Amino acid sequence: MPEDDPRPVLGAPVPFAPEAPEAVADGRLEKAIQDMLAMAHRHNAKAPIEGPDEQGAFPASHGRAWGFGTEGVPSVVLDANPLRGDVFRACRSGRTVLTTAANAGALRLFAASHVIEEVAEHAERWSWESGDISPATFQGRWEEEYLPLVRVVDDEQLSLDLLGHEERARLARLAEIDPDDVPSVILALSLDAFILSEDRCAVQAVYGEGIDLSAQRNWLARLRSSGDAGELAKMVFAAAMVPTLAVGGTIEAGRLVARRLSPWALLPIGAGLIALAYRYIDKERWAELGGGVGKLALGFMYLQANYLREYERFRAAAPPTPRWEELAREIDRRPLLQRASMHALARSPSGCLSASALADSLPALAVGQGEALVREALRGSGCFHQPYAGRWQLGEPAGTPT
Repeated sequence: MPEDDPRPVLGAPVPFAPEAPEAVADGRLEKAIQDMLAMAHRHNAKAPIEGPDEQGAFPASHGRAWGFGTEGVPSVVLDANPLRGDVFRACRSGRTVLTTAANAGALRLFAASHVIEEVAEHAERWSWESGDISPATFQGRWEEEYLPLVRVVDDEQLSLDLLGHEERARLARLAEIDPDDVPSVILALSLDAFILSEDRCAVQAVYGEGIDLSAQRNWLARLRSSGDAGELAKMVFAAAMVPTLAVGGTIEAGRLVARRLSPWALLPIGAGLIALAYRYIDKERWAELGGGVGKLALGFMYLQANYLREYERFRAAAPPTPRWEELAREIDRRPLLQRASMHALARSPSGCLSASALADSLPALAVGQGEALVREALRGSGCFHQPYAGRWQLGEPAGTPT
């Protein structure tokens, strides 16, 4: 893991029955998981940054982090001041939690266009003010490790029409104090995303007046949970695939035999194999085999419980947004479809979908949401980018004209 992330303890142990194996009770399994996580994070911190391709399509997250039983890839909306500090950390200590997790596919980074412009405008001044980082070093880190990972949405496309009544009221108060932050807040609310901001007014506009600002500012812990959850999801997926492939191989072998022989021939073959097993494998070996399977199953459950815990820790950083049926009563049909499409595309493991696939993935909105209507909503908003004919993603690579 990067140097700014001393390995955290995963948290309170997952409760198990008193008869749980000793490895769980004495913490060995917990330590093994932490060691695997530390090794995975060290590997990820050295992996090449994977940005968009020549058509501007960002890479999919399939098989990288979030492919197993999740609500999709979590989103982070960036603000300029935390970005400045994160680039400073990268210049001093190496790649950070933010870029490591994003590059591994554990989360996706989004920014309103003014944020990217602000970093470009102030980078040189920030570098001189740091006292130990040259503008060339800052610019190199920014261009090589951050810009390739950020999906940029044009400020002008982030309209108040995307928001419900209460959300608009909070935005109206923010607009009186700091109108520059309004696009980032609209983006965070539309994506149901964690906003990485140190601006009190912007954070309150996203989460409401009752937000615990001290907890929200501890964003490194949130990002660590996201990174841990991403790697745990990979482990869970790999652990699940071993028996799945074994069973699948056995079934396929049975089908192959069945195609060569009469199905009735399988009965004596199966009976003979069972008889041989009972004859040559003693009762103690059967008991050991059963105990081993039980331990594997328990280890899998423990791994999955840790994954779900870390995933929910990061999900808890998302803002409280209205339900879709409530938004349908407060937002016109087209912006409602646009918001739902933004939300779905941000979370899709592929990240780039056809209008047909997107329409199938949308929640029930209580309005027309067929393929033609979704395509109309996509074409009617500059939030969406079409890197390939008929396939859409949310946001564009930094530097791409909007």
